[in-house]
Amino acid sequence: MRALLVLLSATLLAQTPDAPLQLGPGVTPPRVRKKVEPDYPKGAAAIGLEATVVVEVVIDSTGVITTVNPLRLAGRGFDESAVACVKKWRFHPAEKDGRPVAVHASIEVNFRLLGRDQAYLKNRNLMLYNGAVSKLQDPDPAIAAKALDAILALSKLNYPPAQYSEGVLRITGQKLPKDPARGMPLLLSAAEERFPAAVGQAGYYFYEGRYVKEDKPRGLQMMKDAAKEGSIIAQLFLGDLERDTDPTAAAHYLRLCAAQKQSSCQTLLAELLLKQTRDRWPEAIAWLEVAARQQHQPAQKLLDTHSPNLTPVERERVAKLRPLLVAR
Repeated sequence: MRALLVLLSATLLAQTPDAPLQLGPGVTPPRVRKKVEPDYPKGAAAIGLEATVVVEVVIDSTGVITTVNPLRLAGRGFDESAVACVKKWRFHPAEKDGRPVAVHASIEVNFRLLGRDQAYLKNRNLMLYNGAVSKLQDPDPAIAAKALDAILALSKLNYPPAQYSEGVLRITGQKLPKDPARGMPLLLSAAEERFPAAVGQAGYYFYEGRYVKEDKPRGLQMMKDAAKEGSIIAQLFLGDLERDTDPTAAAHYLRLCAAQKQSSCQTLLAELLLKQTRDRWPEAIAWLEVAARQQHQPAQKLLDTHSPNLTPVERERVAKLRPLLVAR
């Protein structure tokens, strides 16, 4: 059902004599002795969901993972499955000068559907919807119009993703005449069917009291549910909401949308990390570099301010971390 890829890479951290070492010259890397495959999250395979989770770990001198820190999350139950799996792994420990030592490493866990699990591709509605969404913003008006017609046709069939799309287009007045009174029932119908993007968007409207009667507790719970299932608007909203009161929770939500190439999430996450201990700075700078490459000006401004303060060792760690943060 799944293929698992593990990459052990150096994380260049400032060291003390007893601190875990970096992988590099003079250090023999750890070797996997016992590997347990992760469980595929319930229901994820049926709808074709795949994911990559990346964590930083410390492998001690006995070959046991003692610390697991998130780097790149995927939500939808993939993160919990990856962490639970990795904690069960055992290694032949790294060595330096002939003796076992603790080291920092990164582990990438890929969840990929293979063989018979590709059956979801036969889902005609899913294929039609994904194709239409990809062409909705096509510069050719005829292609964009055909894509819109396909979404509207699927919406009439009560297909939740298409109902969500039509609802948002009518609420915002994009591609369709602005008509919130017609769009909200479609959005709420898709939310009732637990389509994550619809749950998150509807939750936001309930929280803010837009187009529906304000109900902050309901809206907040809807967004928390949707954030776990991949709703970017819910992840960004909750990350921003929690960053002053619960930075740990905020970082979790922002990691979810940062991994989906959302530059605003990447920059907000970096701001949180820059307020933490110095060892989190390289990750913060790595996220800023990723966001800056997407022409996100707030990220570039922070990068110009903080990047010159890094040590050479920290710069090396940034180079190691950056390719691990988002899908290649």
